[in-house]
Amino acid sequence: MSTRQTLTLSGLDLNTFHQIRERASASGNSMNRYILKLLRNEIQPDTAGMDHHDLDEFFGSWNDDTFNRVMETITKQRGIDLEIWS
Repeated sequence: MSTRQTLTLSGLDLNTFHQIRERASASGNSMNRYILKLLRNEIQPDTAGMDHHDLDEFFGSWNDDTFNRVMETITKQRGIDLEIWS
């Protein structure tokens, strides 16, 4: 038995059909390949390629003083204590 299956869509309106055809062509894909990509992305999203917005509220929230204090602390922590590591 083949691992690939066939699916037939019915009831597709003409406007949607034309939009699929145009978008497939613009992306350099056949209609079939374009629809397969849409379905795969919807059902099995590639998390590596996804945008994540869970930390957006924190971007741009530091003032200059906070930024400078954090950078100063990080710089100190990056130092190598030669007494310990020699």
